[in-house]
Amino acid sequence: MNYLLVGPEKYLKRQFLEKLKKSVLNAVTDDSSADFGIFAAGTAPVSEILAFLNTMPFTSKKRLALLNDIEEISPAGKDSIVKYLKSPRESSVLVMETSSPESWKSSEKVFLPAKIVRCGKLKEREINSWIRKEFSERGKKVSVSAAGLIAELTGSDLLLLENEIAKITSFASGSAEITEKHVEELCGRSAYKTAFELVDLVVGKKLGEALLPMRDLSAGEKPHRILNLLAWQFRNFIKIKNLPKGLSEEQISRSLGINRRFLEKTLRESRRFTEAQLAGNLELILEADFFIKRGKLTPQHALERALVGLCAG
Repeated sequence: MNYLLVGPEKYLKRQFLEKLKKSVLNAVTDDSSADFGIFAAGTAPVSEILAFLNTMPFTSKKRLALLNDIEEISPAGKDSIVKYLKSPRESSVLVMETSSPESWKSSEKVFLPAKIVRCGKLKEREINSWIRKEFSERGKKVSVSAAGLIAELTGSDLLLLENEIAKITSFASGSAEITEKHVEELCGRSAYKTAFELVDLVVGKKLGEALLPMRDLSAGEKPHRILNLLAWQFRNFIKIKNLPKGLSEEQISRSLGINRRFLEKTLRESRRFTEAQLAGNLELILEADFFIKRGKLTPQHALERALVGLCAG
């Protein structure tokens, strides 16, 4: 079987490749294996790739070739690869990869003999399930609120999330279950404090005071984490506005996944905003996150810009 990996999520591609290496190569941890080759479609001659695939494996069950950036391959090279895929060697596996959104559909049609493996970004509702699965594979349970907090603090990049999960697992090695407290202690204690303080200052329209701590932020918490926590806070405020009447604090805490220690303050702050204000504030925060990801602003400048808008609203 040969494969075409499409989509932007590098972690899923890496994970797929690692599993494939374990199944076909003996040297599963060593990329220097003679039976594993990495090629760039834009620079490696197709004849070299085909020669690798058509050579019998030396020490492994099969040879494994990774061909990156398949959209960069020449028309002639494309024809040669398609011809190979129609009659591939049983002793080799070819994995092609493309990250270009413009090439996904066209590549799927051209390289149809290969099995398509989609590696798209996970949706928000899928992130928490993925986090719980990763902890489970490490022999840990994780509470729903802890998984949600990890996602809010870290974002949706699976490589970053995997790194945080590994750190938290090591940090809480003596505990069977990862709780929100573990996450706060390792990843977000000062971020939590900063986020609550910033919400207080936003409510009071105290822009000058809100901007003061930002000068020292680069030495402490990362701005994107503060943005994620601010977004988390305003999303909670919106959820509170839509909760059924008559719920107990325990029911609200469970429904929102908020630690009881923070619930009273969160409920009190939510009353200071209208639904329209909350929606506008969340949009400002998401816009700042967009500017960071697109490289239009530095993380600190994006955070400061968002605070200006939040305090002016």
